Amino acid sequence: MKRASTYLVLVWILCLVVVSTASAGTPDNKLIEAAKDGNMHNVRALLAKGADVNAKDNHQGATALMFAADYGHADVVRALLARGAHVNAKDSDGITALMFAAWKGHADIVRALLAKGADVNAKANNGRTASVVMVANGHMFVGRILLQKGEDEGATALDFAMLSGHAKANIEQILEAAGAKPPG
Repeated sequence: MKRASTYLVLVWILCLVVVSTASAGTPDNKLIEAAKDGNMHNVRALLAKGADVNAKDNHQGATALMFAADYGHADVVRALLARGAHVNAKDSDGITALMFAAWKGHADIVRALLAKGADVNAKANNGRTASVVMVANGHMFVGRILLQKGEDEGATALDFAMLSGHAKANIEQILEAAGAKPPG
């Protein structure tokens, strides 16, 4: 009986390994990994083989575009956008590629996403927009780009800037120049 139980456990573990290895090796998952790594050669090859440019990972529902934007791989972002990546797709937290790029201060990626129609007013599940995310990390140049595109959440971003302490005076100046009014 004990031997049979051990055998069943081993078979069960082997099945889990086979299933997880098989799903990790799909072209869609490989595309996500290549985008995350900034491996342009593999991104192009996988797209040519039919990988889904809008496939989502199993962990947080993020796309290859989101990972490339987050990790600062501008060439990969542009390639994915050229192949039809959904610029306003959201992960399980409601975060878009624009928010990932704004968070990290990747101005060139922010520009590329905006040029393809990224929604500056999109809100994550927590209610924050790309400008509020930018303010949290003090990326003033990205803030200028976003606010020039007409985000209507300036007052919210200004409120957040005043609380965050990231180059407060400069961020407040940028937001006020864009028309945001201080609270009170």
